[in-house]
Amino acid sequence: MKMKKTIFSVLALSLLLFSPGSFAQSPDKHPDSSEIMNARDWGGFVSIFAGGFSALSGTDNNPLFSYGLRAGMNLDQTGFSKFALDLTFNRESESVNISGLQSWQATNELLFQGLFREAWKTGFYFGPELGIAIMNVTQNIPNDQLSGSSVVFEFGGLAGYEFFVGKSFSFGPEVQLVHVWGSSISTTDINQVATGTGNTNAITAFKYLVTASIYF
Repeated sequence: MKMKKTIFSVLALSLLLFSPGSFAQSPDKHPDSSEIMNARDWGGFVSIFAGGFSALSGTDNNPLFSYGLRAGMNLDQTGFSKFALDLTFNRESESVNISGLQSWQATNELLFQGLFREAWKTGFYFGPELGIAIMNVTQNIPNDQLSGSSVVFEFGGLAGYEFFVGKSFSFGPEVQLVHVWGSSISTTDINQVATGTGNTNAITAFKYLVTASIYF
């Protein structure tokens, strides 16, 4: 009889010790949402943009169509924003008919930009830009065509606002104020024979763009 009571006591104690409720709850090993690094914090991004380009000085003020592509990486957190570096390609072009003669001018810009993103916990961003502009000119003349190009220095600044759709997509307006150095352009004719040297004026211009970005 004592042996049976002992066996029953051991069984009861075992059930009590190893029942599910007897184990202490283990801490949650999953970080909360504030600890998860999303793509906007440390990942890369690609943006496309398009809009207008209006010269404020140095040439006529006919607005041009401007478009381009930006690719970069979020690098660090500052006291008031996230800091990113990117490389931007931008293009503007125009065609002009003067006294029945057609001429074309295109500017391809390659710029490094430093962006302070999500400043003061908003969608606002701003920063400087620095790089080069490759200017190409082609002009038709009777029985011939002249063309030339030059590489000039460019700098400026930009600001914009992002409206976020989830953590990985944004869109919004952007403005840029840039200055492009003037330069001389050596031209050649259709047979690649040198014909002379022309000049391009320095340009200060205002860009007004719509951007869309993907973070990854």
